[in-house]
Amino acid sequence: MKDIPFKFDEIGIWSELKLEIVEQYGAAYTKAFARTPNLKKYYIDGFSGADGLLEKARAFIVSPNIDVRRDALEKLWDAFERLKTLEPGADKRAQAVALHTRAAASVGPHFRDVISEEALRLTKIGNELRICHSEIDKEIVKNAAQVDYLFARMFGFIRYLLISTGRGG
Repeated sequence: MKDIPFKFDEIGIWSELKLEIVEQYGAAYTKAFARTPNLKKYYIDGFSGADGLLEKARAFIVSPNIDVRRDALEKLWDAFERLKTLEPGADKRAQAVALHTRAAASVGPHFRDVISEEALRLTKIGNELRICHSEIDKEIVKNAAQVDYLFARMFGFIRYLLISTGRGG
């Protein structure tokens, strides 16, 4: 690893270890698919990057600074968008339906409808309110109580999806 054309960050040995793990993973991945050419190649990294967003959201939401708390809400909504693509499907909508169906598999079709309706409602909230900083034409989430309400609602929904599909939570 000494011939890598960039400097390691201040963490040093941890960066080297992470790079070694990635190299080993890549080699094992390539080898496994070379032996099984008819295997479909789907790649899902944890929760498609959502796991890191969830951790940041949890860390940011406890801040007394409203702007940092809004960042927590944005990270949570980004994680929600990524979670929609965890299941296989022809497009994002089909993937989301598959996720909702899997999440409600043990409880029945009526609860699946509840899950799907909540997902649609949360999507609509995200489309109508300024959750993302770049959406300057939308109504702003003004105070900590609003941030807390939306955060709790979305976090609970995401947590249910993760637990009910065997992905942690």
